[in-house]
Amino acid sequence: MNKICHVTSVHLAHDVRIFKKECLSLVEAGYEVHLIAPDRGETEFEGVTFHGLKPPSEKRLHRMRHTVNEAYQRALEVDADAYHIHDPELLRIVGKLKRKGKKVIYDVHEDLPRQILGKYYIRPILRKLIANVVERYEDRIASKVDLIVAATPRIARRFEPLNSFVTNVNNFPVQKTFRRVEGGKRFDQVCYVGGISAIRGLERVLDALLLLPEEIKLVLAGPFSDPEYEKVLAAHKAWPRVDYLGYISHERVNQVYNESFAGLVLLLPYPNHIESQPMKMFEYMSAGLPVVASNFELWEEIILPNKCGLCADPEDPQAIASAIISLHKDRNLVEEMGRNGVRQIRTKYNWSNEAEVLVEAYKRLG
Repeated sequence: MNKICHVTSVHLAHDVRIFKKECLSLVEAGYEVHLIAPDRGETEFEGVTFHGLKPPSEKRLHRMRHTVNEAYQRALEVDADAYHIHDPELLRIVGKLKRKGKKVIYDVHEDLPRQILGKYYIRPILRKLIANVVERYEDRIASKVDLIVAATPRIARRFEPLNSFVTNVNNFPVQKTFRRVEGGKRFDQVCYVGGISAIRGLERVLDALLLLPEEIKLVLAGPFSDPEYEKVLAAHKAWPRVDYLGYISHERVNQVYNESFAGLVLLLPYPNHIESQPMKMFEYMSAGLPVVASNFELWEEIILPNKCGLCADPEDPQAIASAIISLHKDRNLVEEMGRNGVRQIRTKYNWSNEAEVLVEAYKRLG
């Protein structure tokens, strides 16, 4: 098995996990790597050959039909030895690929059924029904693939009873993604950088901001998932103390991290969040930024023993404010936690270790 084709109908060609981590690691390991993805034409970049799909429709059903069909036709043209698929909607082409003698790898980025249970825009009475139907379908197809690559230990445990070839490849950061700058901290700002939606817990963060000394502000960057939610936050009493930057460059993100004394990742306790490993947490650590995170058991096991941040109930503004105040009042603690986070990224929570796991799993496939 030498010719590998990664396929996604949802993620863009420059996706960090798919392209920058997995594809490039496989190129380095000596594989011929192709990537079928929206938004990029026929080209080769950093050893990966791209095969572009038409931009996916905003209408989910249209994308699930037409974009997936196009992806399958492109997959046949590539004629790889193995296909590494990244989206649940691509599960319907697994049988077709298998019948042509191809090996199929299913990369599970999210625990989809638990994710559905947290979709606030789906009527509660329908969430459980939809989640159950989706889980039965996903389990049935996943039991037939040659390898399941799970992005978290929780996802791996879910599939282990169904398939004897399951490996956990965590979505840890590339070590050089963000960098710590000595002496850059400002003790009047905390930050959150990433997608902005109701489930990210930012309304409670704004509530907490009102309990903090007036000089402390929140630097917020990233796209809003819903214009209406932007209006909700903008109407909050604490919004004048928010510096909203919108979408910013990688270099600007690094600057924000180094100018802040804490990075916030206070996701609400939805089923898909509790066992997740948010990239944001590890990004903060890699930049030497103490983390203030939700008090989920898995997150506490990463943050507290390693002394790289504090945890708080994401639904309790007073608990959030207390954690932020503890850091604001102790600059030595901030510096120590920052150094501890960088150390953990260098030794444990980094992509280099995960790349070895991925390549070893490929070797076992033959």
